[in-house]
Amino acid sequence: MSETPILNFDQSNRLGKVASVDTSRVLITVENAALLPRAAVGSLVAIQGATAQEFLIGMTERVTRQLREQTAQPDPLAPTTIAVEVVPDDFLRAVLVGTYRSIEGTVRNRFKRGADSFPQIDRNCFLIEGGNLQRFMGLLGAEWDESQRLELGHFVIDKSAAAIANGDRFFQRHAAILGSTGSGKSWAVSLILERAHARKYANLVVFDMHGEYASLANPSATEGHTAPPAIASA
Repeated sequence: MSETPILNFDQSNRLGKVASVDTSRVLITVENAALLPRAAVGSLVAIQGATAQEFLIGMTERVTRQLREQTAQPDPLAPTTIAVEVVPDDFLRAVLVGTYRSIEGTVRNRFKRGADSFPQIDRNCFLIEGGNLQRFMGLLGAEWDESQRLELGHFVIDKSAAAIANGDRFFQRHAAILGSTGSGKSWAVSLILERAHARKYANLVVFDMHGEYASLANPSATEGHTAPPAIASA
């Protein structure tokens, strides 16, 4: 593992500050309005922890903008006139999912699930995107060997960052794929089944009540190509 911190932030990544903390949820006052469109639900944020080497990692679950009226700066040419202007108040709510430390004893770049502490009011908050997101996602699967790595796809907010899960743990726990009609649920399941089949010890049973995944057992040939090998048996 590289000794260089995988999370490196500057003012261009800074969202704002912690406004309030409620157990595992944090309300952030967004001071950089240019980042708000990129801080979508599901995006990751880093909150400065107790030391310079620690960040609490949160996942965005709500982004809001409220408009309020305030007294504008007086016009020097009309000092007795009181003007009112409308200004936005932007907020982001995130749920804490883990703690990242660039240095922990003799270990460099360590992430653990769960927050070791609660963020303090006015702590700086940063949006994890671009190279930071790519390196962070790589860190999550760095300790898994190839037989455990299950690539689920790529992040919507950054197509260059792969979403990787521990395949052994993924299939040992309850999971649900939710979405509206036509959003790609069946496609996502097919992709997971194909990726799982490529693992060394795949052993899955699929109850296909509507025949959505019949092509996995009986793939069709496309024009000018032979049918790919089946990855399942009916």
